[in-house]
Amino acid sequence: MMHRRSSSEIPMKMPRILSLATVLLALTVVLTEARVVHQPPIPLAAKSGTVPASPKASSIPAENEAVRTALKYYQSHRGKLKNLRYLTVIDYSKPSFKKRMFLVDLKTKKVEKYLVAHGKNSGGIYATEFSNQTESLKSCRGLFVTGKSYRGKHGTSLALHGLQRGVNDKAYERGIVLHGAEYVDYRSVVMNGGRLGRSFGCPAVPESAVEEIVGKIKNGSLLYIHTAPEPARAKSKPSQKANGRRSS
Repeated sequence: MMHRRSSSEIPMKMPRILSLATVLLALTVVLTEARVVHQPPIPLAAKSGTVPASPKASSIPAENEAVRTALKYYQSHRGKLKNLRYLTVIDYSKPSFKKRMFLVDLKTKKVEKYLVAHGKNSGGIYATEFSNQTESLKSCRGLFVTGKSYRGKHGTSLALHGLQRGVNDKAYERGIVLHGAEYVDYRSVVMNGGRLGRSFGCPAVPESAVEEIVGKIKNGSLLYIHTAPEPARAKSKPSQKANGRRSS
């Protein structure tokens, strides 16, 4: 008499077999980044002091081009800001498996780095498509002023108000907010074959860090979402990967 195997004994098949090279790349990223998770923030090349009247881009390391660009916007938009201590930069020209969100403390001259997700229709490893339209499931780009924090369906969240007409001025209407998400971690990178989990358009950050981030940058600080130039975005499109875990 044949023994029927229970459903718990039947091995589950992976929906897609990842290439060995992709898995090794993801594991390398995880192991490399994990070693620096608990290290202190990276200090900028400047002395501690009060919030500067005109922070200089020369105090930022050369590799932080997006941060230097954001500082220029900070100077020209100071009149719209209430929280002058913090500047947030999301650099979507970088791949999603890297820490591409920079939280700059303009008083202590320190930068903290975090993972941050982009919208599921903006791309796979790289974000190449951006939108100001509702239900596009794409990320926004450009300049924002942070609003109030609140408790929503994703827990602690932060409203974002776009400053550029036709570019991101519908962000609040679209429900584009900064929030925490369980898919923003290195386990997600491995599960998705080398890319981070994706949102419905919001800049989602690690759940373990959202309280601290929101507590610092809420109520009128500048947030800048940097993107690659058009030719660079177009060039990266063929290499996009859409497989992987759910997004939300």
